[in-house]
Amino acid sequence: ERNKNIAKPYFVVHHGAGFLLKIWPTEKYAALIEKLSEIFPNLDCKIIMGPDDPDIAKYFTKSMPHVEFITGGMLEVGETMAGALFHIGNDAGITHVAGAFNVPSVGIYGPTGPGSWGSFSQHNELIWGKKGVCNLKCNYDVILNCAHRICLTSVTEDRVLEALYKVLQLAYPQNYSKLRLNPQVVIDFSEKDCLVKLGENELLLEYHNNTMKTDVEELLSSEISKEPIAGDLKMVTDVLVKQNIIFKVPTFN
Repeated sequence: ERNKNIAKPYFVVHHGAGFLLKIWPTEKYAALIEKLSEIFPNLDCKIIMGPDDPDIAKYFTKSMPHVEFITGGMLEVGETMAGALFHIGNDAGITHVAGAFNVPSVGIYGPTGPGSWGSFSQHNELIWGKKGVCNLKCNYDVILNCAHRICLTSVTEDRVLEALYKVLQLAYPQNYSKLRLNPQVVIDFSEKDCLVKLGENELLLEYHNNTMKTDVEELLSSEISKEPIAGDLKMVTDVLVKQNIIFKVPTFN
């Protein structure tokens, strides 16, 4: 059972795996954890670190006093996962531990597809970096001899952050939240409208007046903003939320 009565809220990261050639680059995990400490300043981070997992501490660019390393056996891992608000990890056994505790999760997959090895958490996002990037059919020998691992190295921190926002918005709808712009969005502002691009999709927002122009530009220029409660801007916001252009991200205050 999950332990929801924890004194200090935290999230869990596992940057390793039994087969280290299937892991997302450790320096990207470190950068993501630093970013998450800014987004969720009141959350601790617990990093599960097995004896053969990379030393992630050397990749941090600043002091990280809120980070704790979990280096014990599976009982300690289970106790840690039971109280986690969310988990981010690779195609590895720890991701399935998160699934066993139904912890909202983001899984990062490369040579092996999530169709067979994905998490069974109720709220989870699966990133498969191989899709649309590499057409090789991977087996053990191919993975051993792959010099670029583009299926993993091509996955950006922003892509993982987008997946996390999707998970948290669905997993904690009752929590107080703030609007956060999808970090993968590209916006082209003009005098009469703005063009919002997300992947292969585009959305054109036309301004009806100067007030709407100011409000929309402020909404889409800020990484974080308050949710409007009425009026045209709320209607625009509702559309942007449905299109995953902005997310209602819990603050965990």
